[in-house]
Amino acid sequence: MEKIIIDHKNDFTGAVLDADMLSVKMSDVFEGIPNGLAIYRIKKGEVRPVYHNSAYYQVMGYSEEHIEAIRQGAIFVGVHPDDLPALHEKTALFLENGEDLVHVFRLFHDKSSCYRWLRLKGSRQYLKDGSALIYTSYTDVTEEKRLETEFHNATVKMEDIVNAIPGGVSLYRVTDDFETVYFSNGVPELTGHTMEEYRELIQNDAMAMIYPQDRDMVMDNLRYAVRNHTTADFEFRKLHREGHIIWVHIHARQVGEADGVPLLHCVFQNITDVKETQLEIN
Repeated sequence: MEKIIIDHKNDFTGAVLDADMLSVKMSDVFEGIPNGLAIYRIKKGEVRPVYHNSAYYQVMGYSEEHIEAIRQGAIFVGVHPDDLPALHEKTALFLENGEDLVHVFRLFHDKSSCYRWLRLKGSRQYLKDGSALIYTSYTDVTEEKRLETEFHNATVKMEDIVNAIPGGVSLYRVTDDFETVYFSNGVPELTGHTMEEYRELIQNDAMAMIYPQDRDMVMDNLRYAVRNHTTADFEFRKLHREGHIIWVHIHARQVGEADGVPLLHCVFQNITDVKETQLEIN
């Protein structure tokens, strides 16, 4: 069978592949890939590097010392210590079951002297001689991770702001039923429940804790507000965890749609003390 020797300045010297493993044309294709590409060969349990494209060293940012270590077969050079166990585990599972590998980890970028986030993707191809080729690509996702972190921090900040609102805030999808999309910490606190208890209670019926005699009135008012694009502003009773009744004021209005289904935003306030005072005066 014809043998092809890959001869490129960024390739491993002396790498000899069968014609059905890699062609010179494929080498040209690999050099045009902007992501870092590495190919390894597994034979008799031994993993050896076969090829790296030019972008591999740019993405990884390795120093000359580390490049030499990579060429000698070193793996996971410069990986953040906290990310190394998970990377070892994912790689071991990939080598064992052959399923595609996708993992994100931090690697020390020698040229910029900092850790950068990389997304690793890998797949395996079995060869006729019983060995296998491992194709891996590396993409720098540092900016993506930075944006994710900023979004997460902004979300946490918004959660803090929402949870600071007296009473509680909920968001519902209005179909035949009211499906809870979101609720702040203050919503379960109104009825004395924990977040976990409240989540379990509303799983099948978002209106479960409304006082039975008020339930139809509440649903009619909310549906009217959605149907006519108006604001619902009224009072009703809810059942407290300890068995007594509390009075709640609700301010609700539609805030758009999700997949064609109206979204209803509700703000609740506990007005029990005010209501009881009014009843006593009356």
